[in-house]
Amino acid sequence: MATTGNYSIFQFFKELGVPIYLRLEGEGFGPDFFNFLRSLHFERLSPEEETKFNKDQESGTFNKKISNEGTHFARILDVKMAGPLVERKINLGLESDIFGQESLTDQGTYKLYRYRGTGLIIYAFQNTNWELALVSNLDLARDQFALRVVFHRFLTWVLAPMGMCGFWGHFTNGGIVIRRMKESFGEAVFVDVLSGRIFGPSGTQKITPQFQIYRLDQTVKNNHAMTREELAAFLFHSTSYMDMTGPSVPLRQGIMWMAKVYRGIIVNQISRQLSPQKEAPKNSPGPT
Repeated sequence: MATTGNYSIFQFFKELGVPIYLRLEGEGFGPDFFNFLRSLHFERLSPEEETKFNKDQESGTFNKKISNEGTHFARILDVKMAGPLVERKINLGLESDIFGQESLTDQGTYKLYRYRGTGLIIYAFQNTNWELALVSNLDLARDQFALRVVFHRFLTWVLAPMGMCGFWGHFTNGGIVIRRMKESFGEAVFVDVLSGRIFGPSGTQKITPQFQIYRLDQTVKNNHAMTREELAAFLFHSTSYMDMTGPSVPLRQGIMWMAKVYRGIIVNQISRQLSPQKEAPKNSPGPT
């Protein structure tokens, strides 16, 4: 996608300098969509920052700067409304849909992720720029679950090489509750095993010595701890990472580290202490 024209640039956890950006075409997006992005902690760059960002992109300074800083994990997701042909592909039923609304296909040098009826991501891990096309009749009230899934899939892919493991679930007081995708309403949390911090819709929090990972199971009568093997298997099963070949090497390493260091608990139900923390970012409403 070209860098000229009317664009809005957002950065993931801008205050922490995470090198993940969204670049939205001006047409088709409005304040409600911007607020949705802010609920995921994408903050818009200032006009001066956007101008500099676009100039750095056009001149190649952005990629040079990333290379000089020794990090190759920066990603820019170009977001636009799909044209007629792409939208037809997004809405069309395919053989790859046998596992649900989501599908992933390998096109050789790149991959195609599709959430039927919502959007299509074109990506390659060797490239800085990825693309997301959304259907033109997008309805935030109706499609918010699907949108959360799409954006959290993207975040899971781009954060994994940075040592952040993504799981469907939410914060708790002193830990995380990991659930199925539908049970978490498409929300995900990311455990940074390198810095000992959790990222999620509620913001960030440091991992304390009391940190625990909770698994819900209504068939158990008494809460009990998981073995390392049980915790590792649960984490592998519950990751928001999606790929035909399974979890990436950094993700596998991160999960094995988590199973070794952290404590997993099986609980019968969510107590008040385990309820999601729902502090939305300042000045931006969270998902409804």
